[in-house]
Amino acid sequence: MQEKLEIAIDFGTSTTSVRCVQQGRIINPVELPNQNNVMDSLFEVKDNDVIFSPVKLTGRNYIHNVKRLLGKSREDCPENEMENIYGATVAYDDDGKPYFSVGVGAGRNKQFRRVNPEQCLVALFKHCVDVVQRKLDRKPTSCCLSIPNYIPDRARRLMKQAAREVGIPCSFMIKEPTAAGVQYFKDVREGNTVIAKIRENENVLVFDFGGGTLDLTIMYRVGNRVVIRAQGGDPNLGGSEIDKLIVKYVCKPCCSRYIVRAGTHAALLPATNGDRYVRRYNKLLQACCEAKEALSSADSVVISIPDDLLGDDDETTKFTLTRTVFENTILSDVMERCRMAIAVLLEQHNINSTSIGHVIMVGGSSKIPAIREMMRSMRCVMPAKDPQTVVVEGTMIASVENIVDSYLEEVLECDLACKTGDTFTKHIRAGTIYPTRAESYYRLTANMGGSKCMELPIYRWLSDHWHQECEIILDTSAFSKGGFFVQTQIRLEVSIDRDGELHYKVYDCNGNSLIGSSSLQLHSPVCCMNPEFPNSRFLASHS
Repeated sequence: MQEKLEIAIDFGTSTTSVRCVQQGRIINPVELPNQNNVMDSLFEVKDNDVIFSPVKLTGRNYIHNVKRLLGKSREDCPENEMENIYGATVAYDDDGKPYFSVGVGAGRNKQFRRVNPEQCLVALFKHCVDVVQRKLDRKPTSCCLSIPNYIPDRARRLMKQAAREVGIPCSFMIKEPTAAGVQYFKDVREGNTVIAKIRENENVLVFDFGGGTLDLTIMYRVGNRVVIRAQGGDPNLGGSEIDKLIVKYVCKPCCSRYIVRAGTHAALLPATNGDRYVRRYNKLLQACCEAKEALSSADSVVISIPDDLLGDDDETTKFTLTRTVFENTILSDVMERCRMAIAVLLEQHNINSTSIGHVIMVGGSSKIPAIREMMRSMRCVMPAKDPQTVVVEGTMIASVENIVDSYLEEVLECDLACKTGDTFTKHIRAGTIYPTRAESYYRLTANMGGSKCMELPIYRWLSDHWHQECEIILDTSAFSKGGFFVQTQIRLEVSIDRDGELHYKVYDCNGNSLIGSSSLQLHSPVCCMNPEFPNSRFLASHS
């Protein structure tokens, strides 16, 4: 019988990390020519196969930002998601699911290959398996995955499906800021003395600002355990958003071949759909990303703008971007959105900002000096040793410490509502502890014009809008009384089980008969509850 070997994978918008255990120690099996052996989240098509590429090489055309589209549909994507920020053209099939149209070959032999985000996931997991197998001379048998606070249910299912296809079924998923907390809240041992990083009952805000999302979690420790108080963030704010804002700023004064979009998600779109302009735009986007990283330590940086974007083919325009302009102008909206996300989280869960004792900075975008200074003005900042790898380290610790073997309980991070007519009525609110049960009553008008069923949509509140999660099909034949429109009262019962799955049942109040049911997976649990504290959420203990 093959000995169990579980690996931890943190698939990020910009970078990917993997960890495994060797002789009782957590190690990084990746060996790359960069400081922390973090892999770039890049994909390319070779010989009609999708290949994961951990290092960016010049002269190659890559698919990137795949995580932004994973599990989404056309209606889920903001208008700016249609832009060419992925290294390939994004299109949608008849069901509204996105795919990448990738050119393979050149000249008359050039063909376009359709690549789905889930194919990229399979390529990524295969690469992780190969890396670990080369390092340990053993093949992994399972994996544990980190996920953002906000992630579509379909994305979660696709990740589990891809892991099974590669032969490393997912044993559990853990939210990225929670994983960072697992790693950070573990005590440090200096000689024979154990030093607690966080004091008892001290609220700590995990500020996870990565390439694609801003995830927030508030925790505090009780003895050697950690209580999760609140989870939230902004699923549409990340480092890639900052890159696009830099592109807009450096091109706006002179670029006639680009369309400037106003609004919160402002960016540039090629006015010409030619492949050359798309490639130049992606090259400029990458240059702006590198400039953003350089401004963490430099006072200014020079960005090269290809003049064939501007209408000339012979020269390149040099644009000097200073840190002052970057922080005071380009980042102003981003920082305001960060402040707003924190304020909403505190208000939703009735937490006073003065109770936050420390802020743990996680994610590549948290290394921006202006972001750190903003958080430092709020409370004492405790930067992670490596913001890009603390999540995968915590995920591996969660596996080694057998967190998921305990009694599991989680906190719901967003509101759920039914839509009747044009009205959204909440039936479960953010911050609800589960497992739980709830019931609500609604008055519906059933259209009996030849149909014996109707839909009751279920919505989730995401950041700034209601997102439809599913529809419950109701049998309205019991309502029929000879009329065309019939009003009736229904009772909606919902239960959330230990695995984070919602079970809906709808009853006709007149006859008390079941007229519809549905199930919905919101997110996997990652927390365990101490039986001595039945109203608190806990992570596993770390001694």
